[in-house]
Amino acid sequence: MNVNSNSKNTLVTISSIAGVIYHLKKENGQINLYSENKDKLSKDKKKFLVKNLNKFEENLDKLNYLSISTNSQAVFGFGENFYTGSSPDGFLWELQDTLDKNIVSGYIVPYYKLDNKEVLYWSDNEIHIGLKEKRAWTLFDDPIYSQNFKAGPLHLLSVFNQKDGIFVPFATEIDIEGIKHFSLSVAIFDKADPRKIKWRFSYPIWNLPMELTDEIKSPISILEINNKIYSYWRGEDKVFKFRHPLLEQIIFDYPKNLAAHLIKKADNNPILSPDSQSPWESIGAFNPAALYDDEEKKLHLMYRAVGSNWRSTMGYAASSDGVNIDSKSPSPCYVPRASFEGEAIPFNPNSPFTSGPGAGGCEDPRLTKIDGKVYLTYVAYDGWNGPRVALSHIPYNDFKNNNWNWSDPVIISKPGVIDKNAVIFPEKINGKYVIMHRVFPDILVDFVDSLSFDGNTFLEGKNKITPSKNGWDSRKIGAGPPPIRTKYGWLLIYHGVDDKKSHQYQAGAMLLDHKNPLKVLARTTQPILSPTHWYENEGFKSGVVYPCGAAVIGGNLHIYYGGSDTYVCVATAPFNLFLDYLKNEKETKFNYYHLN
Repeated sequence: MNVNSNSKNTLVTISSIAGVIYHLKKENGQINLYSENKDKLSKDKKKFLVKNLNKFEENLDKLNYLSISTNSQAVFGFGENFYTGSSPDGFLWELQDTLDKNIVSGYIVPYYKLDNKEVLYWSDNEIHIGLKEKRAWTLFDDPIYSQNFKAGPLHLLSVFNQKDGIFVPFATEIDIEGIKHFSLSVAIFDKADPRKIKWRFSYPIWNLPMELTDEIKSPISILEINNKIYSYWRGEDKVFKFRHPLLEQIIFDYPKNLAAHLIKKADNNPILSPDSQSPWESIGAFNPAALYDDEEKKLHLMYRAVGSNWRSTMGYAASSDGVNIDSKSPSPCYVPRASFEGEAIPFNPNSPFTSGPGAGGCEDPRLTKIDGKVYLTYVAYDGWNGPRVALSHIPYNDFKNNNWNWSDPVIISKPGVIDKNAVIFPEKINGKYVIMHRVFPDILVDFVDSLSFDGNTFLEGKNKITPSKNGWDSRKIGAGPPPIRTKYGWLLIYHGVDDKKSHQYQAGAMLLDHKNPLKVLARTTQPILSPTHWYENEGFKSGVVYPCGAAVIGGNLHIYYGGSDTYVCVATAPFNLFLDYLKNEKETKFNYYHLN
């Protein structure tokens, strides 16, 4: 980010020189070096000099940009004029070549040449490349990386020349409701051809915390310090420093760098499909709840089924390995029994509340086992009025033996409010049962004394977890399966919808605090499941991945989801490794240094 070139006393950049992190401050016509000492800065005796400024008719007062790639390579900006620079030691510099573009930022790739040519990445609102032949740089206008969304200038903050690629972390700024937000991402280029994108992230990997948007003015740089990566940001009178474990993971552990990369969709997906021979599930078999019996090594699935009468019921299936279906019920295991489920009521074919195939009934089950009972939460829809959350339960022995002795269903969400995606935590927290549910656009969280509802007492929804500001889940979010207790916190698989792709449902993951599930410890910046396969796109609704069940089987996390509102699918990942990767997407800690 260019600093005010008219200011004679200002921070120019923060960089590593000769193995030391220095804050380079322009003070009274010279550049002084300040080293970091815990939370303070100490002025160094060494000087930073540029000895041939007169040759280029420049002076230090105009210096407003500096990126140092190595002790011998740098890019200097004086107002709108940019140059490369060279140095024998990182302290004494000479301007070398003019860069004939009006650029926002630029970095020379360290310790790298393409066909004996130095390579430079530069930016405006996109990333471009430059090549040095002999003593002249050619900066190409054609972008090699463009952003997926409308944003302001793109700020290159470093370049990492790694074994598996060239990593270029950058910051973007975007205006949301009149407030300037910064985010970080990284572009990965092919070392064999540095013009070729090897990997790009569809969404930011980090967003500046909302509470700091008023304090932080611009990005400065990204540096590696003892195998840890930090970003630096300019405030009014402070420099903010954030550590980024996720960025470390991406750069140092590519290509196994994100929890999403551990997820594998089953080769035999879909594991359940509509059955033309069964009138009750001839149109759709999707959105599966899951319950795993570790003693019997058996997975129980309940899924939403839609047949020729367009009423949603629920089917049952079982599996011994979690992937292949061993048995399936010939008839529904749960059917509408109450008026709020549309029992004996003709449906409204023009109802605005219909979701997926079907026009009323019992939709989108979730299962939780507590104290010998299986609790079923689901969407009750009468075909006319807004869907609400309903609850029923059954003794576990009856459930596992397929004796469908369900309790009478009861509505637990408020009248006149569209409420879905209810899940019950498998154990009490601080003496309370915890229920998540979704009222657009948030996940709401209730703490209740009892799961015995009377039909007149409803969830309050006073607590919430909100969508992201500009990520893959910026429009709305909803809980998927009931959370799983792990050593790091509660694992919540959830679905999200992007404001820019409102037709598409994707899945992500959060870690929630054991004692306070309102506290999000980590959250995937990228979706872990996206609609990429035919069974997620060639059905009743294209572009849908909708998780409703999860189980840990044989050390692997199994995520059960509906594909295109038509099929039952499963994806797996090594459970402990998935958690290890997910926890690196935790909220980034920061400290700061005073500029004066």
